Amino acid sequence: HFWNAAKIDFTVYQKVTLEPGVYTFTGYFQGDSADVSGSYIFANVDGDEYNEEFGFDGYTNWQNPMIQDITVGVKTEVQVGLHIYHGAGGWGTCDDFYMYKTSDEIDEATAAAAAVKKQINAIGEVTLAKKMAIDKAGTDYEALSSEAKTKISQSIVDVLTAAQAELALLEAADTVDKLIEAIGTVTLISEGDITAARAAYKELSAEAKAKVTKLDDLTGAEAELELLKEAAEVENLIGLIEEPIIVDSEEAIVAARTAYDALSDEAKEKVSGEKLAALEAAEVALAEAKID
Repeated sequence: HFWNAAKIDFTVYQKVTLEPGVYTFTGYFQGDSADVSGSYIFANVDGDEYNEEFGFDGYTNWQNPMIQDITVGVKTEVQVGLHIYHGAGGWGTCDDFYMYKTSDEIDEATAAAAAVKKQINAIGEVTLAKKMAIDKAGTDYEALSSEAKTKISQSIVDVLTAAQAELALLEAADTVDKLIEAIGTVTLISEGDITAARAAYKELSAEAKAKVTKLDDLTGAEAELELLKEAAEVENLIGLIEEPIIVDSEEAIVAARTAYDALSDEAKEKVSGEKLAALEAAEVALAEAKID
């Protein structure tokens, strides 16, 4: 029984598992008549919704809406229920719901379509782990006869199409993520891998770029590589200082020191201790050479 001083708008349902067959769902309703419509009983079978509207016609005037020919192609969970929409102050009673099989006969096209619908509805949230299920649903749908395809609603086909598109984006992004992951510890010889990963990322669509999970790692690798290259340039300048240190060595030593001092603190940390010690030793030797 229901009543409310305000507008009434609610849905109740139950899930039942049914064997293949043709079914009827029905119930009885009585209540305060009102100038409103929108109450109905329904049955949802793997995304296909059957419904039958009914109204209220006063006390003890029982209405008996009935949904016939509900087709269940494969054993599946079916949702049956009712939606009540009534005006403010309305009341009513719901009673004697029945769901019963009227036939065991299911044609081949209906059974095949039902199996594919069940696959599609089982996909849920699209992840890379769902690839096999999505691919199989797509392959099985394409293998259906023209008659069987007509038994699958466009809304369910749209779910499959959207899942395939989402999977393609995830796969494209995953390819880039794997390239980034393969970079590993950044060294000067990582430049080729880093460049390849960035190029692959740039080729992605905006939607696929949004699916990449390791972009921060790529950006970090690029920054690390730049620091290493800056440090390597200083190390190369230090390496150009020839032994023995004489007064004429000053130009090379000053060039190396100037380049080192211009580095950021992060880049300075990348200069090897051995090279920095060599620069400092050269500076000491130069000072001594000038005194001599």
